Amino acid sequence: MHCRFFHINDSRAPLGDASRALGVHRMTNLDQIPTTKTAIKSALAARGFAFGSLLAAPMANPKIAKSAKKAGVMTFVMHLAPHTVSGFNTCASATEACIVPCLDQSGNPAAGDSKRAARIARTQAFFRARPLFLALLKIEIDSAIKKAKRANMDCAFRLNGTSDIRFESVRFASGESVAEYINASGATIYDYTKHSNRRAPDFYNLTFSYLGDESRALAAFQSGLNIAVVFDVRRNRPLPRAIVLGGKRIAIHDADEHDARFLDPKNVVCGLRYKFKTTRDAAPRAQQIADGIESGFIVSGNDARVIW
Repeated sequence: MHCRFFHINDSRAPLGDASRALGVHRMTNLDQIPTTKTAIKSALAARGFAFGSLLAAPMANPKIAKSAKKAGVMTFVMHLAPHTVSGFNTCASATEACIVPCLDQSGNPAAGDSKRAARIARTQAFFRARPLFLALLKIEIDSAIKKAKRANMDCAFRLNGTSDIRFESVRFASGESVAEYINASGATIYDYTKHSNRRAPDFYNLTFSYLGDESRALAAFQSGLNIAVVFDVRRNRPLPRAIVLGGKRIAIHDADEHDARFLDPKNVVCGLRYKFKTTRDAAPRAQQIADGIESGFIVSGNDARVIW
């Protein structure tokens, strides 16, 4: 096994109450980190963190695939377990408005259990075996960039597919943040976020996710972020032209055309159509829409603020 010496810096963000309640603790005594993907995955599996890879295949998700087909961008998404599903809070600004309809519960229900188990394992590895996790992430980032280059496509990373971690502050042993490493490698990093006060570097493209709180959305908008708003519009139907938030009329850009948010025009609302929850316990679709509108997660096409 090829190894490099790595001294653990255990000054990461403290564990949350949910983590302590589960008796979860961070790994602090690992002195050697393998340098091959196979060896790192074996070391993680030996600690109970088994999963196929950190980054999803760029064509595995239909919307991500649109980025390749329509925008020439090969996008690699990482899916961790959202909110406190894993015992660790990966979405510190989440509210009930987004926890219930979370995208973690959309997609093919047949793969739901295994998909969720892998996401929990990745998240546990991130918090409990971070040096191993980051070593694997760096290898997968390098491999992804090479794959996009061979295809003559731009390369992008969305590391918060189902989480909201500040990767501008997560650092490799060298001191370089994950976001800085991706940018220095010539690729793009982007994400959706619910942190209205997030101050990431300009090269880290962020889109604020609206959850019914206009003041927080406008604060993010005024700081330079576009706002993602989910509407009750059916697939393939046109979105409204604009929406009024805080007395300000903002044009709506159709963000379902592809997922490459960094290509969107500035100062717009990124309009999204609701993606239905498909788990076994999912409510009927009409009920999901009604609940989403009531919580503020979904904006109705009949809302007085909507302009067609």
